[in-house]
Amino acid sequence: MDIRRIISSLKARGVTVFFSSHILPDVEAICDRVAILNKGRLQEIGALEEILKVRIEGHEVILTGWTEEMLDSIRKSCKELRPMGDRLHLRVNSPEQLEDLLLFAFARKLELISVNPIRPSLEEYFQSAVGTAAGSEETAGEG
Repeated sequence: MDIRRIISSLKARGVTVFFSSHILPDVEAICDRVAILNKGRLQEIGALEEILKVRIEGHEVILTGWTEEMLDSIRKSCKELRPMGDRLHLRVNSPEQLEDLLLFAFARKLELISVNPIRPSLEEYFQSAVGTAAGSEETAGEG
């Protein structure tokens, strides 16, 4: 039985587990709360979702019902545009771009499939918090 499954099983039974690791994707997958240490100093502590919610780097928008003729106009309101079959995957970087894009889509009766915030991973957050490569520092989390 791998360690992630053991910790998840304990967590499901309400047991608190102190999990210390430099493998941040494992911390992100297992832990509810994290503490970020850098050179023995506490940099951040809290619920993982609260720490990562702080920075929204943009939004991913998925639309259907678009036509080729609309692409130039849509491109003006977004940073990235990728047609995928009948769906259009878009990335916007600001609330203003998101509002412009949604107004355009609704005015043309496009179907909005989803709007999702783009947030940094725990590893990206950690690197920005300590200003160094993630592999050379300490991280601890509670599962």
